[in-house]
Amino acid sequence: MIQKKFFTWFDFCKELGVDGEAVRQAVARGELPAYLHLRGTTAQLQLLSFQGGVEPASGHGEVSMWHRTEKPFPGAGGSYYKLTGWFQVDPYTLRQAGLVGEFRSTPTVLPAPECDGLNDGDVWELSTETYHEYEGVPYFEEDWTIAPTLSDLWFRDETLAKLMSGSKAGPTDANDKSLTTRERNTLLRIIAGLAKYAGIDVTNGKAAAQIEAAVATAGFDGPKEKTIRGVVSELGKLD
Repeated sequence: MIQKKFFTWFDFCKELGVDGEAVRQAVARGELPAYLHLRGTTAQLQLLSFQGGVEPASGHGEVSMWHRTEKPFPGAGGSYYKLTGWFQVDPYTLRQAGLVGEFRSTPTVLPAPECDGLNDGDVWELSTETYHEYEGVPYFEEDWTIAPTLSDLWFRDETLAKLMSGSKAGPTDANDKSLTTRERNTLLRIIAGLAKYAGIDVTNGKAAAQIEAAVATAGFDGPKEKTIRGVVSELGKLD
C-alpha cells in the first residue's frame, strides 16, 4: 500500500483537528519541522559551517533532487542549483516566518542529508543575483526565486504521527535559548565586524583582553578574558 510521506498545510490541520493559527504558533515556537515542495527552483549554496563544506555535485535523495546549474551571469558569486522535491526549511527561517506570519527574509532550506561534504549550518537560499547598471555603474540585487506563504508548508508523516500519539514533534520548552548553527555563525560575524570597527585585531593575542576592557567600559561585569578567548578563537574559523 502506498503511504503518504508529506501532508500539505491544510491536510495537516485537518488530520490534527486544529486550525491554521494553532499550527502557525507551533511553528513560531520551533515545535514543528516543515518543508517546501520545490519544482526546479533556483537556489544559491551558502557554506556557513565552520567545517567549510564541499560544493556537492548533482544528486538525489529519497524525496529530493539537486542539480548544479550555470551562474546567472559571469562573475556571480556562489554556486547555483536547481532544487526539486521536498526540502526542510531552515529552523531559524521557519521560526521567523511563523512569528510574523509570513516569509520576510530570503526563504532558506537545508541541503538533503545525502549531500556529501556539507555540514550542519550550510544552507540553500532560494534566491539569485541579478546584474544591473545605473549610469554605467554595475550593481547586483538579490531576488527571491520563490515567495512561499505559511500555507505552502508541508509536514512529514512522522511529525503527524508523533503529535497524534501525544509525543512532542520538536523542541517545546519556551525557555530553551540554545542557538542553531546558523544563529551562532550570525552572532560571531557580528562580533567580528564590531571588533574590526573598534580597531581590535582578533588574530593577535591581545584581542581577548581588549574585548574584556570594552565589556567593562560598557558597564558589564563579564564575561571575563578566559571566556572571551574561546569566542575569539572561533572568530578565526569564520569564512
